[in-house]
Amino acid sequence: MASRLPYRLTFKNLKYPPVFDTEYRLLFKMNIQSLLYCYDKIITRAALSRLTGINERQLGHYICGRNKPRVAQSRKIVDALHALGRELQAICI
Repeated sequence: MASRLPYRLTFKNLKYPPVFDTEYRLLFKMNIQSLLYCYDKIITRAALSRLTGINERQLGHYICGRNKPRVAQSRKIVDALHALGRELQAICI
């Protein structure tokens, strides 16, 4: 029988770099295949195709790793997702 982890973990004697005592920001770097795969169930390929101008089938090839996008195509995808994010952030209810 596997042991269960406690609900709360304590870090009393844990040593870590002091930089983490100040405010910091994490930056995640992903490759295009991982990025598209991660959001494939959230943003449809049809919607992403409309945003980027890249064919749905080609996006599918990028997701499954059959093809690797050129730098210009990768930039298109990232720029389109950033633009969508800015639009969503501007929404007020």
